[in-house]
Amino acid sequence: MVSLEEAWAIWSECLKGNDENSVFRQITWMLWDAIMFRFVLESRQIQIEKNPTNPRLNGTLHNFLDRNFSNLRHLAYDVLLIRANTV
Repeated sequence: MVSLEEAWAIWSECLKGNDENSVFRQITWMLWDAIMFRFVLESRQIQIEKNPTNPRLNGTLHNFLDRNFSNLRHLAYDVLLIRANTV
C-alpha cells in the first residue's frame, strides 16, 4: 500500500510535472488554442459587420479552422479522459 504522502507526490507530478503531457500543461494548451480560436471568430465577425453582403473572408480557410479546432478540442478531451481512467 502507498502512503498518503507518496500518493500525493505521484498525483502532484501528474498534475504539475515538467512532462509535456502533465494535466496542467495540456489544459494550458487547450486554453491557448481556445483563445486563439476566439480571436479568429472575432476577426471574422468584424469582417462580416464591415460588409454583410460580401465580407472579405477566405471561406475555405475558415471552414478548415472551424473543423480542425473542433476536432482538436474533442481529441484533447479524449486524451485527458483516457489518461484519467488509466491512472
